[in-house]
Amino acid sequence: MPERRNANIFKSVLPLKALAGAGRTGVEIELTARGGDLLLTIGGGDVRVGAVAVRSPGDGPEPFASLVVIPPHKEGPLAAMAADRLCRLTGVSCVAVAGIHQDGATRDEIESVVANVHSCLESIEKQLRPLRGDADEREERGG
Repeated sequence: MPERRNANIFKSVLPLKALAGAGRTGVEIELTARGGDLLLTIGGGDVRVGAVAVRSPGDGPEPFASLVVIPPHKEGPLAAMAADRLCRLTGVSCVAVAGIHQDGATRDEIESVVANVHSCLESIEKQLRPLRGDADEREERGG
């Protein structure tokens, strides 16, 4: 896990949005800064709040993670995975709010939605990585 830092180093590109898929399997994610932290929203279909995940690098040897899922939603694993990935990449706390709802979704549609979330995250991560490298270089130079 990278050393804890402030989300302000990413403000030059935030907010970031990514879209993948269409129709019943389309998803949209948006990443914004909230002070020195990150807020990620994941939505698709009839957008709701189904799960909230928090991931922080922590101030001690152990990072902090928490997950709340509103029954009967099943987005918990997606929210937790997204918060974890962005926290690990950026070194800042990340809250991920996920809400994707489609009445009568088939297994194939659910698998497509999950793949689309991963695709969106990869797009966001690709845009953040160069800034992460710049932050490492600044820290190594002492500022």
